[in-house]
Amino acid sequence: METTAGKQAEGTKEAENSVSDTPAAVSPDSKPSFRRAIKDMVVDNNKRFAATMKSLGE
Repeated sequence: METTAGKQAEGTKEAENSVSDTPAAVSPDSKPSFRRAIKDMVVDNNKRFAATMKSLGE
């Protein structure tokens, strides 16, 4: 005989699995706005890195 807690644990596990599978199926990286945002972050990081290297005299 299964307890209510056991059923809740199983239901939670199933919900976690279905939620974790969803982002893989619908990738936000495929949207142009996300790609642009990521590109902007990379460019910004590269500029900061270059400025740091310049200030260190490297």
